[in-house]
Amino acid sequence: MDIDLYVDRVYYGFYPITAIEERFAEQRRLAEELAEDIDRNDVIVYAIFNYEEDSERIVSLELMTERVSYDDYVRSYQSFSGYCRAFFVRKTIGGNNG
Repeated sequence: MDIDLYVDRVYYGFYPITAIEERFAEQRRLAEELAEDIDRNDVIVYAIFNYEEDSERIVSLELMTERVSYDDYVRSYQSFSGYCRAFFVRKTIGGNNG
């Protein structure tokens, strides 16, 4: 099963799930590094998975590193359809990311 990959809203093509998992892990590491230097009220959004409504299979992955306030994140991503999931990291006590 190949999945559409977008990076910063640019289409990169179809990729197998193993490649998607690798890119997702790389993007999370990058987001964790960036989160070390942000305010505690901000988050780094790094991925959005989109799912097919009927089968719930993964259709696409959008990778990015967008810094937004947590409140804006909640407002923005609550408006998404129930068939996508956004991933983010934020600074936590002691500099660890969650």
